[in-house]
Amino acid sequence: MSAQLLEFPSPSPKDEVKTVADCDNGYTRIANELLSAMAMADLTQRQFKVLLAVVRKTYGFNKPMDWCGNKQLAEATGLPETRCSTIKNELVQRDILIQKGRSIGPNPVITDWKKSEVTCSGKTFTKRGKETLPDLVKELLPKEVNTKDTYSKDKKDKDHCRADARRRNAEFVSQAKQVIEHLNAVCGRQYPTAGKCNTIKGVVTRLKAGATVEQLKAVIDHKNAEWGTSAKMVKYLQPSTLFKPSKIEENITDAQAWLASGKGSQPAAPSSAAPISARDVMTNPQAAQYLHSGGLFKELSEAVKHRIREAFRANQLPSQLVSILDEQEAFHD
Repeated sequence: MSAQLLEFPSPSPKDEVKTVADCDNGYTRIANELLSAMAMADLTQRQFKVLLAVVRKTYGFNKPMDWCGNKQLAEATGLPETRCSTIKNELVQRDILIQKGRSIGPNPVITDWKKSEVTCSGKTFTKRGKETLPDLVKELLPKEVNTKDTYSKDKKDKDHCRADARRRNAEFVSQAKQVIEHLNAVCGRQYPTAGKCNTIKGVVTRLKAGATVEQLKAVIDHKNAEWGTSAKMVKYLQPSTLFKPSKIEENITDAQAWLASGKGSQPAAPSSAAPISARDVMTNPQAAQYLHSGGLFKELSEAVKHRIREAFRANQLPSQLVSILDEQEAFHD
């Protein structure tokens, strides 16, 4: 008995949907000089994809600059959000992209574009390698090189790159300390500011992703004004909540709108929740909030006053809180 072969119908070419680019569906105006500079720039494939995505998000909407979130760039390029953030910062450092606050766009001053630190020089050949080549090719090759000198130069370049990376990381750590110190002063917290602690590392990650010190400070001020007088919400005035990766862009946008409205230059309005009272104070952060809102040290429980005195002797209280306690002569026993 012979087997029977079944033929299935192949898809008809008419069933295939073709996408045809048409200027009637929109187009991007871009200067020829800028397009030529992009073609000549020493960019990696990923850098080129992110640059084109920024051009599309800005010039494509007749804007020189605009807010381009990492999620938007990831959708436009197919790259991970964290990778888009890193590449965007690399292009900003080379002045190929310019950034003002949260807005970003191509730098039209192409003479300011910086070359990549990693360059690809022509290949060199040792004497033994040249012996196997035809005479005509030998004449076109550079003179014999000293491989030891080449290795030393490459090592110096790598050492220089490592030194730059350490310097940039030290700058990020210093900026992160400013943010945490501001949080401690405004919210009456005692978060550590050592360079290797998780609190600092978390803020450094946000800074490397493109946030600025002023933006993070604005988030702290805004949320303190919104949550500071609420006994229920005050506990969320912490780095893990304020700078949460999935919320940081939204928090920055809200803080900037809050500042633009003029509310940031005024004392924080009382929350709809009842102000914290002396009998509600059970922890040092609650005590700090109570005292910042005008509460009296002498009305606190003896256990809370004892903890505050111990923190003062250990030099662990924020300077702003110490000033408030000095005015109330809290430590003048």
